[in-house]
Amino acid sequence: MSLGSWGFKSPLAHQVYSTYPRRRRRRGALLALVLVSIVAVVLIAAGSLRSDTRATVAYLEAARSVALEHADLSVEFQEQVILELQSLDRDRLMTLMTQIVETARNASALLETVEVPAAAAGTDAALTLALTSWEAGLSGFEGALLAVVDNPGSVVAIGDLADVLVELEVGDRAYIRFAEAADALRGEADVEIGEYPDVEYLTVSLSSLTYADRLAGIADRSPGLALARDLAIATVRSEPEETGGVTDGVPVLPNTDTLLVQVVVVNQGNRDEQDVTVSLLLQDSEATVLEERSEDLVLLEAGGSVTVEFADLPVAAGEKLLATIAVTPVEGEVDTDNNRREFPFFVNEPA
Repeated sequence: MSLGSWGFKSPLAHQVYSTYPRRRRRRGALLALVLVSIVAVVLIAAGSLRSDTRATVAYLEAARSVALEHADLSVEFQEQVILELQSLDRDRLMTLMTQIVETARNASALLETVEVPAAAAGTDAALTLALTSWEAGLSGFEGALLAVVDNPGSVVAIGDLADVLVELEVGDRAYIRFAEAADALRGEADVEIGEYPDVEYLTVSLSSLTYADRLAGIADRSPGLALARDLAIATVRSEPEETGGVTDGVPVLPNTDTLLVQVVVVNQGNRDEQDVTVSLLLQDSEATVLEERSEDLVLLEAGGSVTVEFADLPVAAGEKLLATIAVTPVEGEVDTDNNRREFPFFVNEPA
């Protein structure tokens, strides 16, 4: 007898035939979810890879721009500074080095705006060392060279110049390591980026002390770099100003109880001067000192000038007076006659 002849259906038979399709559906959904997850992981990995590649390319391109800038700067430094050292003067040297240092700093600033990917960390470390070393050497070159010129035979000055050359040499060597690493990184990334140029600030294979001594010898033979120190009193003016008249052979000033004397001091030398003293001595016709003043100038740059004022000087009417203005000579000054100026005057009686 069949089960169906009993007039009812078996619950077991109903469960067996109803769950099998649902299991197949769950397995299919699970498989689809796994496939979607795999695809998502692959897409994320591909996107991350593309992002890392883009960052590497951006860094390598920025680094190449900086390298090209320094390639030009190193040629300029060699051709216009080192090779022309004997014909340079101080103004030209200062102009050239100021431009070179500023350009080098701007190049370094450009690299700081670019993200450094993890793959380029070692490459960037080598380039950063090159840039900081070059900048230190270039920034100190002018001062170190002129110190050698200003202090002939100074072992300390020669040593300081050698230290500057060491900085440039360290930069050159670090750049070689960078260029090798950058080329390898470029090959791994399989991207089209131009080759990195050669950069050499020092093209002569000498010890730093030997090179410094050689540069010192060349600089010593340069007339334009030779030290020339010369301070001078350029102009003396008074307030009130002269009336145009003359008494006892000296200019006449309008009647006044006090006087303002303005003095223009110039540095006609080629070296900045520090701690310059400007003085005024006021005397009567019998050389009695009526007033004595002085003003200290912290710095007077080469080729520069400054106006010093001596205000509220007490003067007596009807007398012949003498103001003597002087600027203290510096060591080795080429001309001390222009460091002193006399200003005789006569103050009118009240009208």
